[in-house]
Amino acid sequence: MLDKKLVLANKRSKYIHKLFKRESIGMGEFLILTETAVRKDQNIELPNVKWLQTELQVSFTKIKAILDPLEKKGFIVKIIDENDHRVKKIGITKAGYSYISRLIESLPLE
Repeated sequence: MLDKKLVLANKRSKYIHKLFKRESIGMGEFLILTETAVRKDQNIELPNVKWLQTELQVSFTKIKAILDPLEKKGFIVKIIDENDHRVKKIGITKAGYSYISRLIESLPLE
């Protein structure tokens, strides 16, 4: 039984690795885009930079290195929190939503 699960996990991992390589996207970018898309769909508060640092367990510098290219590609926007101007929330754009939707749809389910 475990053999079938291992083979399937291996197959999916290889596919995801090839997809990420082809799309020039990393796990951090994937997580940020999927998290913001889910929150947008479910009308949940957008993630902020501090939450991303904690979730990804990386420094502010690394978060900035992940967010800046996504912003330049037009996939995300940084939104200043109206209650605390020091806090930046991350929103997904229509282009970012379309992009991550396309990636998710291409993932193998079986």
